[in-house]
Amino acid sequence: MTQNTRLFLERLLAAIALSLFLGVPSGFAETATVDSLFQAVKGGIGTVPERESIKALNRIKYKYRKFSPVHFELAKLYMAKDTPHYRWRANEAFQEAIRFDPENILYQIALGALLFRQGFWYNSEKQYLKVLETFPNVGRGCAQAAFGVGYRALKAFLKLQDKEMLANDIFAEEELQKAIRYFEESIAADPSFKDAYYHLGLAYFENQSPEALILVAKQVLAFDPEDINALMFCGLGYQALEVNGLASKYYDQALMRMDPNARRLMESVAYVAPKEDREQLALAVEQGQVEGDISWVDSPDLRLFWRAYDPLFLTDYNERRLEHYGRVAYANLRFSRLWKDVTGWETDKGKTYIKFGRYIHRRSTSATVGQLSRETWYYETFRVLFVNGDGMDHWRFDGYDIGEAHTLLNAGIYPTHGKEVFEDESQRFVDPYLDQKYSLPHQVVAFREADRVRVEVSYAIPLEKIDGADSRQNMHVDHGIFVFDEMWEEVYRHVDRGKHLQRVGQDTLRDRFFLGTQTLAVDEGNYHLVVEVGDRSSKWIGTLRDSLVLVFEDSILTVSDLLLAQDIVGKKEFPETRADLEIVPNPLKLYRRSESAFVYLELYGLTRNRFGQTRFQIAYQVGWPEEKEVDPRLFVPVELLAERGMVQMEAVTDETGEVPFRAVGSEGIIDYRVRYVFPEQQQTEIQIGNTTGDGTETAITATYEGNRQDDMTYLQIDLMQVPEGVHQLRVRVKDLLSGKTVERSVLFRVVE
Repeated sequence: MTQNTRLFLERLLAAIALSLFLGVPSGFAETATVDSLFQAVKGGIGTVPERESIKALNRIKYKYRKFSPVHFELAKLYMAKDTPHYRWRANEAFQEAIRFDPENILYQIALGALLFRQGFWYNSEKQYLKVLETFPNVGRGCAQAAFGVGYRALKAFLKLQDKEMLANDIFAEEELQKAIRYFEESIAADPSFKDAYYHLGLAYFENQSPEALILVAKQVLAFDPEDINALMFCGLGYQALEVNGLASKYYDQALMRMDPNARRLMESVAYVAPKEDREQLALAVEQGQVEGDISWVDSPDLRLFWRAYDPLFLTDYNERRLEHYGRVAYANLRFSRLWKDVTGWETDKGKTYIKFGRYIHRRSTSATVGQLSRETWYYETFRVLFVNGDGMDHWRFDGYDIGEAHTLLNAGIYPTHGKEVFEDESQRFVDPYLDQKYSLPHQVVAFREADRVRVEVSYAIPLEKIDGADSRQNMHVDHGIFVFDEMWEEVYRHVDRGKHLQRVGQDTLRDRFFLGTQTLAVDEGNYHLVVEVGDRSSKWIGTLRDSLVLVFEDSILTVSDLLLAQDIVGKKEFPETRADLEIVPNPLKLYRRSESAFVYLELYGLTRNRFGQTRFQIAYQVGWPEEKEVDPRLFVPVELLAERGMVQMEAVTDETGEVPFRAVGSEGIIDYRVRYVFPEQQQTEIQIGNTTGDGTETAITATYEGNRQDDMTYLQIDLMQVPEGVHQLRVRVKDLLSGKTVERSVLFRVVE
């Protein structure tokens, strides 16, 4: 007979016995023994309606009043209903059970728990202390009683700490030490009693002692290495100590041991992703692009979603994911409903903490006659309201109180319920490196190379952000370049630890920056590019994040991005490819008027005539960009030089915050002459166009002839007569054989 079959028969017999007991003449009950009747009823609990179980137990109680187990079982059923009326009835039943069996420690402990649930904290503690005095050295019983005293003291400490109860700090410290003392006594009585360990760890953690939480959690792991809570608490402790590498390892171990429901929440993006991202993910799931669903991110595809929110790829862990795990661990530690066996992450307070983190401040209102206790958690731009449903620990989402609701309605504002705020607000996360990060001025230029795309990345790092930069002792700098596809699957990673840095240039304009470069090849497609430069000594972190659309048409004219350079020099007399040129990129996109700007570009898919020749035109034009085309963030680092007196210049943005796209400090439109210098070896037909009334030159068109379907060219632009300001170079390429025209543009800045 299988275990399931045996269990079924046992329950069936119990149900039959119960039905007979409830429905047959009283003679059956009189002839049956009280124990057999009790076991029949007890076996039916959970399989028959609760009211029928209570009714049957009461019949036994009236027939055999001194049979203490029936009083105890009734007390447990009453207590499970968790209302003031049934708590009172449970108290009465516990007292009867103890009266008829005073030596039963379980009855005594259960009474202490009930008194606590009724809010009679003093009487509850008195009952537990009575148990400890009456039943010394009774293993688990003493452990539970000591735990009850410690739990009461811990709750008092937390209320004092949260200013929910008013008292001085000395009293709060006394409650904390009392909680610790009795939790330790509970552990000494029963070293396997996990609740005592967990709450001892919480006491230490709330007292700003995460290292003590780790020690307590490791004590649990010593006798149960598979304990998920202990693993999570180790992660939380190490995270509080900012030992994130170890924290990540403990969280990963906990994840591997979780059942599907627990892991569902740990891995879910429902708490993390903004609403638009959740909708995009749901659509991707619906279209079959990824597996799983957004509430259970158990597939490798959806787990990659977390990478989009990783604040620092140079580390071996995802800080945002760690923050999420830490919040879950804390919610489980702090907000679990011990008496209801409800895990912290299942409660409304726990869910709120997981999504938004610790409140900025909170406000509590105690219950008065006819009212409930309320609590409000305040964040930067919103608040979440809770109401207490049982006078103890059952906090649930709530709307506004009646008076406030009326005030809002009279003002024409519909009051928002706490649950709506929780669901509508995006997850709150503060980048731990926010104050350490700065933007890297950069250039990211894409070229077609065979059947792939060559991406040339250059960026400038201010010396002010590198410790020991002037002494050139900068081997503590880490460079990371990361490329991900649309779903954040990693396709390229290159990290240099302790890389030596070179200056962007030798002149005073650029020698306050280091230069970083990297060339990589990827397939055509859409990508996320991340560049990070971290100084382990100064703690500054330079960042660059960009979305790239890398697609080139195969059979018709296509032009690469425009690469701005400080200088371009041919390695041989007649350069034919990119490899024949020495190009010094200019990630600052900044030039003095006394120097020249260089631009390099490549052309693909030129049409050949029957003799294999190509013929095309390139029109170059330097002019003022449209105001909406200028992103001031591209030029912010230059202002650092101005502050140091290295370059005399005005800010890019004026006092109104607008971006002037004309010359800085000028009135009206300034016309200027631009001289375009072509490589000597290129035979071209040059046409000057777009002249102004006084004959100043603004554009030039060159005609090229060649024999390569894919070609390249470069140009030098003399900036001597170009005014200060942000300018735009527009390049229009026309294939004279196919008639196809393509345009590209790039912004740069000119200073004195």
